[in-house]
Amino acid sequence: MTSMRAMLVQDGMDRRTNLGRAEPAAPQSEEEVQDGAPASPERLIDEPDEPAVDLGAAALTLGTDPLLVYLKKIGEVSLLTRDGERDLAQRIELANQRIFRILLRTNLGRRELLHIADQIACGERPHTDMFPDISPESREEQEDLERDIDRYRKATADGLAEFQCVESRANVTPEEFDAALTRLYRTIWNAPGGDRVIRSAIAVIKEVFTEYETSDRVVRAALLTGIMTRARLQSRYRRMKDRYVEGMPKRRARDEAGEAVRCRLRMEQVEEELCLSAEDLLKLARELAAGERESSRARSQMIQANLRL
Repeated sequence: MTSMRAMLVQDGMDRRTNLGRAEPAAPQSEEEVQDGAPASPERLIDEPDEPAVDLGAAALTLGTDPLLVYLKKIGEVSLLTRDGERDLAQRIELANQRIFRILLRTNLGRRELLHIADQIACGERPHTDMFPDISPESREEQEDLERDIDRYRKATADGLAEFQCVESRANVTPEEFDAALTRLYRTIWNAPGGDRVIRSAIAVIKEVFTEYETSDRVVRAALLTGIMTRARLQSRYRRMKDRYVEGMPKRRARDEAGEAVRCRLRMEQVEEELCLSAEDLLKLARELAAGERESSRARSQMIQANLRL
């Protein structure tokens, strides 16, 4: 009896539930759709159109994305082979030797190769100029550092003496000179802290060359624009030279003509210091810039190829 009553109650609940439900619509045939029959409720709902893709904007977005630009550039770099790595290493060394040759052509450059280590040994410069990653904390470490400095000084002095013997020979061939230059370069570079000393010496020479080129441009501009004549420049230059015996005044002149005279005085000081003529100085400055560009280009290719791996 109880089960019969439960069945009746469940049947009533099902009927009430079905009353609120709509009968499923019958599928329309193609003829009804073509004759203009009402479409199904689903078709009456306006579906939003998909936005059109702006290919130009998308390409612009991809072209400015740093990661995509990087991947594109890396993809253009060929994989580094053993022969390719050797060729790049030779290009880097040849470019560095080209810069090193310019360094040896100046008295200042040769002095700097020994002067830096001498100053560190005497305590006039910090040891980090040669060994930036070394910080001695005990007496033993300090003694090791001093021995490394002494080894560099001895290797550099012996290498320069050997190079000067070859250089001073009257019948030395270009091949012999280049071989002696390569030995000296590798001797100093492989000595403790030698790579840092060579870079520091090159930086000193580059600064002098840059100052000389800047002074030369100032003097030329003064003459071309008619600010001064050559006779007037020479007259004021002689008076300033007698007045400033120790060197060029550090403060800039008040007028353009005075600054041109000041720059001319500095140019003569550089020529005397390096024992080179104005033509040779400007030529060496251009060669130094070309050597640095070649070295930087080869290093960049080496880095890109290694990143591709």
